[in-house]
Amino acid sequence: MTNTVIDAIISRRSIRSYTADPLSDEEIKTILEAGKFAPSGHNCQPWHFTVIRNKEIIDTLSKKTKELLSVRSEKWMAELGKSKAFHLFYNAPAVVVVSAHKDALTPDEDCAAAVENMLIAAESLDIGTCWVGLIHLYFGANTNGGLLNLPEGYKPYDCFCAGHKNTHQPARPPHRDAPVKFLD
Repeated sequence: MTNTVIDAIISRRSIRSYTADPLSDEEIKTILEAGKFAPSGHNCQPWHFTVIRNKEIIDTLSKKTKELLSVRSEKWMAELGKSKAFHLFYNAPAVVVVSAHKDALTPDEDCAAAVENMLIAAESLDIGTCWVGLIHLYFGANTNGGLLNLPEGYKPYDCFCAGHKNTHQPARPPHRDAPVKFLD
């Protein structure tokens, strides 16, 4: 049985190589629309989406996060932070930050659900994405969002970069396994 939603879920990969072509407004709006339909605790829908297409801002966020990485005690993090070749967003033409209102009941879960919806939507459009967890260092040091100019009362939680894929990926992932137990 073929199902386009399941196919998009199974084919989605973290993409770390993008063309320089910008995403169209329509592509971005479609991706954001999917995020708005994610589940949220008590249906509070606490999201605020910040779309960054300004290369200077993207590069500055990468640079500031790398500075925080470079002083970490974890060797691999410090090496990434000091690497001239490493760009936090892999030079993608767009970055989406998902923030939640301070009064949200379950902001971590709500933002993560919105991001996952958007990643799957992007894959269905053949747009590459990569969920960027290391940005939490920047968010932790700038709880008001720093460069993001968030509305009052919002805090950033998650972020992903997006762009047209500049890589060939296998149609299917390697085998995945997870223990399952049915309690009938």
